[in-house]
Amino acid sequence: MTNAKRSLAVKHVIILSAAMLVVSCKDDSRTRGNVGQALQTAAMPAGRVPGTRTVASCPGGEAVARVPVCSWANSGTAFVWGTIESISPALTPWRAASNQPTGFHSDPCPGPAQVPALKVVLRVAGSHHPVPSQLEFFIGAARVADMVPTPTAQGDTVVWNDADGAPAPLQVGTGLAAVLHRLSETTWSLVGDLMFAKDQNGRPDFGPGNLENCAGPARPDVGTNTADELIALVQACSAIQDEAAAARQAEVMSVIGDRAMVDAAICFFPDVDGGPKCMSMDDCRPGETCGSAGSCVTAVRCGGAQDCRAGEACVDAVCQVRR
Repeated sequence: MTNAKRSLAVKHVIILSAAMLVVSCKDDSRTRGNVGQALQTAAMPAGRVPGTRTVASCPGGEAVARVPVCSWANSGTAFVWGTIESISPALTPWRAASNQPTGFHSDPCPGPAQVPALKVVLRVAGSHHPVPSQLEFFIGAARVADMVPTPTAQGDTVVWNDADGAPAPLQVGTGLAAVLHRLSETTWSLVGDLMFAKDQNGRPDFGPGNLENCAGPARPDVGTNTADELIALVQACSAIQDEAAAARQAEVMSVIGDRAMVDAAICFFPDVDGGPKCMSMDDCRPGETCGSAGSCVTAVRCGGAQDCRAGEACVDAVCQVRR
């Protein structure tokens, strides 16, 4: 991208963000940055957020790109914190897996396997920008597929797999803080951004690997602050975007062409034998890999190629077919 195009993109994001905030301020029912003192000082409950199974190493051994806390908090429509009131799978709209017909659909998925989007309802305790006191936002299936532990849909319930005995993340009644992005009058989404909870020691928990991931937008420089101190730092920030915040927001919003990064589920069409088709592990449900017949099968854990069958390789500790 040329400097001229990048500058234009940043200016567009600034104008879009300002317009959204002006619209939000017209609703007197919305909680503003200067919320009541009881809301500002109320401690966010402890909680847990999922990590990521895709941690990109930095090129050439460079450090993970960091931005100041205020630039991070101002790179979305709103930085919010509060308590999770509900979490449920969102199965429409949906798009097909990567090797299948493209486009987004609102009819029921024709296949037996889905990676759901997640719909989270947050009771807002405070925010750095105007938001509803009860805020619903989505986490798209493309983000869900990389979560550790991995969530699946069982009816209207989100079930977390491979939690290894640890408390499941994103539970009702636990605390959560996030930079959220408003994409329409009714749709808010995490998109490609970060959320954090307060761990049992009061520290901000961004989930294993999320702060160390070189993929995606720059990570906030949280230093040694506790979760409550980090929220207090954000409350003290100006609500005006600086250049770093606008540039980061432009990078986050660059992926919204794929609604699976926003609010859509991923659907798999049935194969002739009733199993979902696949070309890679990314086309399968959590806990599965793409078998030699082109169908998703239960993943076999491995420590090296010797643990896998002929024609397979050990990739990310899972036997995968060489293609």
